[in-house]
Amino acid sequence: EGIRKNAFPGGLMGKSGYEHNSSLDGGIEYFIDRGYIPERERKSTGIHCDGAAMTLEYSYDHWCTAQLAKALGKEKDYEYFSEKALNYMNMWDIRTGFMRPRNMDGTFIEPYDPLGLEGFCEGNGWGYTFYVPHDISSLIKMMGGEESFVSKLQYAFKKAGGMKYYAGKPELKRNEAYINYGNENTRFTASLFRHAGRPDLSDYWNRRVQKELFSGTGLSCFCEDDDNGLSAGTSLLLALGLFDIKGGAYENPVYEIGSPIFDEIHIKLDDEYFSGKTLSIIAKGNSDENAVVRKIKFNSNDIEGFVIPHDDIINGGKIELKMEKMI
Repeated sequence: EGIRKNAFPGGLMGKSGYEHNSSLDGGIEYFIDRGYIPERERKSTGIHCDGAAMTLEYSYDHWCTAQLAKALGKEKDYEYFSEKALNYMNMWDIRTGFMRPRNMDGTFIEPYDPLGLEGFCEGNGWGYTFYVPHDISSLIKMMGGEESFVSKLQYAFKKAGGMKYYAGKPELKRNEAYINYGNENTRFTASLFRHAGRPDLSDYWNRRVQKELFSGTGLSCFCEDDDNGLSAGTSLLLALGLFDIKGGAYENPVYEIGSPIFDEIHIKLDDEYFSGKTLSIIAKGNSDENAVVRKIKFNSNDIEGFVIPHDDIINGGKIELKMEKMI
């Protein structure tokens, strides 16, 4: 009931960031009525009022709410929130091939540089264009198919390497960061290659990001936003080779199996939740060069694809990975 309330006027989505005493800049009315939140004049002292970012993030939020409604048997809510979860499509500009902010009259902003910050929250058009974690298959189609999607994402990672995939402090040059693992909105992007038929590229770039950005903390600790342990959690998941681009926010979640940095990992599952069993991950032939997963077995059974259901993993057992070089 509380989550549902927050997705309508009067709830938290009616407020922008740090807007405590009013509900003027959250944009939820636009999201409901128009299907997108335009760039507009600010009416409060709140921040994070960026229309394109809000539209994309609200779309994911609505998808999450739809999954909860489905699990609770609330079919009308499920249908409503599932429909609103597709509002991200209204930010897609087929001419430029990017998510693009809109003006109040519905036109796309001009001029537009995908590295620009207008319309985006602590990020830019390059990063936010891939922010559709709940519907990546549709985004791939919008971009022209798997080959085009992979080519675009590969270009972004190659360009981002010079900055170590991070708009680093204290400069925070977010207008130069094609991929920025320093902030929430792009911390899953390397894993997207898997969903376009190239799990090897996910393994390759996740390893690069983990090694070059998350392998040490330095004077500033973990890079940029470690809100509630987010950077530490990202580092851990990359190191373990476990991920889920949808955030586990659905009825039967899975783990995507990637490239761990350790030869052996033994995770004792908390006996308060999972009967105290152990999950082991064994990476055979693992090295800096052999960083690509070529074969996955779980409890001696071959795994087709790259996912293992959460419900299976919490029963413990052994994941065996055959590691090879990038071809």
